[in-house]
Amino acid sequence: MTAAKQIKPQVPLKDFYTIQDVAALIQVSENAVRDLAYRELDPLPFRRLFTRMRGMFITHRGLATVWAAS
Repeated sequence: MTAAKQIKPQVPLKDFYTIQDVAALIQVSENAVRDLAYRELDPLPFRRLFTRMRGMFITHRGLATVWAAS
């Protein structure tokens, strides 16, 4: 393998994905994923556990719906 090729992180198929998982899947920073979740127009459909920021997750179906729409 050449140095120019980057190894992409592997994210297993799950029912729920964290911000870190989504960042690895779409190859952006975690802050970029948070920005996408909080934008006014067409935000990523993240949910929160117990209304805390640290417990945000997105369902597999919700993420698939976003990808299908784009």
